Amino acid sequence: MNPRTISRRLAVSVLTVFVLVVAFVIRLVDLQVVRAGELTASADSRRTVEVTIPATRGSILDANGVVLADGVDRFDLTAAPKNVQPETYMTVDGVREKVPTMQVVAELSELTGVPVDTISSALFDDPEALHAYIAKGVTLDVYRAVEELGIAWMYVEPHPARTYPNGAIAGNLVGFNLTRNASIDPDGFNENCFWRNGSITLLPAVRFWRGTDGSREVWRVRDEAGRVDVEFEVETQGDVKLNLGLIESNYRGPFGYIRGRLAGVTGEALELDGVFGMAEDFDLRC
Repeated sequence: MNPRTISRRLAVSVLTVFVLVVAFVIRLVDLQVVRAGELTASADSRRTVEVTIPATRGSILDANGVVLADGVDRFDLTAAPKNVQPETYMTVDGVREKVPTMQVVAELSELTGVPVDTISSALFDDPEALHAYIAKGVTLDVYRAVEELGIAWMYVEPHPARTYPNGAIAGNLVGFNLTRNASIDPDGFNENCFWRNGSITLLPAVRFWRGTDGSREVWRVRDEAGRVDVEFEVETQGDVKLNLGLIESNYRGPFGYIRGRLAGVTGEALELDGVFGMAEDFDLRC
């Protein structure tokens, strides 16, 4: 073979290998350097799913241990409309059967109480959707009944909730106010009342006595008719004193525990047993 031909072929081979290596290096730099962030984010989005794990919520008790609010298991039933077909496999009486999807919708409606039209709208209005709510906040029993159907395109999202055994506002929302105002006629005009769940009950004029019981400072509040009988035991002091010569202000705002009874004219009563509250005593001289 002609040496010149051999040299030419060798040169072409070397050049071809060089071009391939350069192309490989350029592609490698593009993937590893130029587009590294974009490709990493794309990979993470395909294999990483952000899931919110609901925390377990404990019970709320009053001073006597009575449950005011409790945590309960609730679930949101969701579906992927894109995966819904005209027929769906469903477990019926322990047997796996292929049934019309509308039969599944009717079964879900019966279990959850959601109208058939509402479920149908969620499943069929947007056939390409990957997420739609079927029912929200269902109980554990409903969730288990739906799970037993074995519907492939349905999913469950935990959604813990609160329950209030004594009403939707955690029992009784109560408050009261007792004053002995520095007015011309404190017996006729005062701010004394208590309210429960938005309903107010007026109270008569009261008088305050402050003293000590051993190491405790106790304020006693009573009226002449026996409808108000309350003791306030000081736990923490909150005094503010100001003396500017011509003006002297002495303010006390202690915090403590309240025990006793308040009664309305028609017999409605409010029992207090260790309720935490605040008292005030204000003296202004000028």
